[in-house]
Amino acid sequence: MNKFFFQRRYYPLFQTQFLNAFNDNVFKQALIILITYQSYSLFGYNSKQVVSLASFLFTLPYFLFSPQAGLIADSYSKSRLIKIIKFIEIFIMVAALIGFGSNAFGFLLFILFLMGAQSAFFGPSKLGILPEVVSKDELLSANGIFAMGTFVAILFGVAVGGIISQTYSSQPIMIGYILVAIALFGFATASFIPKSPSPAKKQKLSPNIFSEIVKNIQFALKDKKMGKIIILSTWLWFAGNFLIVFIPGYIKDYLKGDESVATAFMASFSIGIAIGSVICPHLKKRFKDSLAVSRFGLKGMLTCNFILLAFSFWSSNSESLLSFTSFIQSPLMIVLLFFYLCLAIFGGIYIVPLQTYIQEFAPEGGCSQLISAMNILQGFVILISAGFLFLVFKFTSHPGVCMGSLLIFGLGVLKSWRQ
Repeated sequence: MNKFFFQRRYYPLFQTQFLNAFNDNVFKQALIILITYQSYSLFGYNSKQVVSLASFLFTLPYFLFSPQAGLIADSYSKSRLIKIIKFIEIFIMVAALIGFGSNAFGFLLFILFLMGAQSAFFGPSKLGILPEVVSKDELLSANGIFAMGTFVAILFGVAVGGIISQTYSSQPIMIGYILVAIALFGFATASFIPKSPSPAKKQKLSPNIFSEIVKNIQFALKDKKMGKIIILSTWLWFAGNFLIVFIPGYIKDYLKGDESVATAFMASFSIGIAIGSVICPHLKKRFKDSLAVSRFGLKGMLTCNFILLAFSFWSSNSESLLSFTSFIQSPLMIVLLFFYLCLAIFGGIYIVPLQTYIQEFAPEGGCSQLISAMNILQGFVILISAGFLFLVFKFTSHPGVCMGSLLIFGLGVLKSWRQ
């Protein structure tokens, strides 16, 4: 482990972002599993469409609030902002506790939106503070460890969310208590983050959300190469959200797996990205630059996507839902899970160099604004992926259609990189 990892300048920040990602995904996964396996419908939409709606609501705040989040992060002490944001999370989770206690799924979707808003404000501060606490030579490794931690947190969040949604399906208020406890731990670790300086120049905030979105994106795209890197970084989030929305219904209806199988597949995506994020700094030695490493990751993702497309035309003939132990008795299922894992490993290799480039070459005083622009565009493409699947699920949920569509989108990204 790098020498800076356990130092106070880095470790409490790592713990705080880990717990933030963990709590997000415990909440989101528990809600998705309950909706999917209790066949919950809302306003006439089926459970698959409600899952797409949940993804949409969690992501929408990234699109709406990222400009303000970036400007605020570039105007005030980032360590202080992180502490305030984590304090607010406690109250959001208390509201979630009330929602789970009363089985109010509609209300919980609103709380999911609030949790997305909290994370949208957290993102620019947590990433913007990194260049302030590590040296330029440490930045790639610091980002790799940060990304690894985030996706390990997502992994554990997905796993824990799946487990507790099964365990407490008849007593969901317990899920709420767990979420509140995690939020309290997150606030505790944030209190140990060393004080960071307040920028001398304060950025002017505007109440007009949409004009700020336009200004923020214009600021990011002013440098053509930086703008291209930011746009390319959105691909992983499009693909990741696509698979998160797609997998639960695919596992249940086509592979005949129960909640534990759906959780394992979704967790494999987080495991893979964590592995890829750690591998990434070591691969730099084999390529001319870090962006070449990212291109290698993209090609690996598309190769795995093509293989998974071929698998998508097979379905299980089991009459009942299989547990994970029964599911992996089939060698074919193990191979399928392996290629989902590989796709995610290449995803981690793809994203870390792009994120590091943005931080390393950001103009002075503008790092958080670039990160917020990245969040806006990531939120936008996630909304597109959720909306696309929402429409597809209205007509068909065949996995071949979904994986084929994902491959076509990915080939478009590869073509745009080569231009």
